[in-house]
Amino acid sequence: MKTNNSNKPAFKEIINKINATGDTDINSGMELAFRVLKERKYQNPVSSVFLLSDGQDGSAELRVKQSLERYLPQECFTIHSFGFGSDHDGPLMNRICTLKNGNFYYVEKIDQVDEFFVDALGGLFSVVAQEIVIDVELLLHSQYKKFFQNANVSKTYGDMWSVIKKDTSYRIQINQLLSGVSKDFIFEITIPANKVEKLEDFERNAEIVKASVSAIPVDPTYTTKVVKESNLVLTLFTQNEKVAEDSEINDSVELNYLRVKASEAMDQAMKEADQQKYESSQQILQSMIKRFDKSHPKNKKKLQIIKKDLQECQQNAKPRVYENEGKFKMLRNMNANLNQQSRAVEECDMYQNCVQYELVSQAKAKKGFFW
Repeated sequence: MKTNNSNKPAFKEIINKINATGDTDINSGMELAFRVLKERKYQNPVSSVFLLSDGQDGSAELRVKQSLERYLPQECFTIHSFGFGSDHDGPLMNRICTLKNGNFYYVEKIDQVDEFFVDALGGLFSVVAQEIVIDVELLLHSQYKKFFQNANVSKTYGDMWSVIKKDTSYRIQINQLLSGVSKDFIFEITIPANKVEKLEDFERNAEIVKASVSAIPVDPTYTTKVVKESNLVLTLFTQNEKVAEDSEINDSVELNYLRVKASEAMDQAMKEADQQKYESSQQILQSMIKRFDKSHPKNKKKLQIIKKDLQECQQNAKPRVYENEGKFKMLRNMNANLNQQSRAVEECDMYQNCVQYELVSQAKAKKGFFW
């Protein structure tokens, strides 16, 4: 049914008749949502499912996966999850929304629920493309293969990467891309040293990585998917040649590399805190903070925001604090930085776009609060 002003009272009446029974059965709600999406008569260009929970449901992840495969195996939409209170299963909620590239929102204060909702809605309102596919491939069979023998993709950051061919070819699939925000993905390449006595001029600039992206614009004026390609070119030097110091520094690459390394440190710190190894957890976070102090000057301002997240994680990775709400706050910070996701209610959120910021500001203003 398509919503309009005339049928709003009917929807409100249905919602008001919903009663809580005291149990948490996440899959029952998700299965119903999936059936509604599958059987709807009017299909919007952009779709999403919002999952709200304040409880535990240990078997939910597997059952939600099965329901997703049963009803909507190929459907393009997102799942956003909202966890309330200290009893909800934050890691579970996070894994469920990851099934469809959504955000996990930790709702710390119940009177902020509307702010989290409008932030998620703001993201949906600003979707510019869907079904984004990014392919990354090492060019080991090119004319430069003698320089890159046994080179490999040694590490990827985040669970968004899938392996097409081990060590050389990887893919990222994103359901929705928002306007006004960046999506940067980090991986490491290991290139073993090769003994090269001399480089010819035409061999100096060597292509090593081919990247391509395809996406389907939401704008109906586009009738075909958009495809872009780009190659990574390395400038090669022999061992005895002098390399200018600044030529090795790319501030954007460094910023995003430190961003994912900070997320990795938060994840490792959480695992230590789960085992009540709080001192080890603190050391991991402190070691990462020290790395930020040696960063490129252009990155200092943005890295200060991530550094603040690391320091907040230190406060939350303490006995009693972590078991109460600290683990949810650490999970929120880790996800925000790893996936460049908005946190809705943060005053300086570099991952929030203008639409999200405006809607959250309006929700705050209605309650008499301002940034």
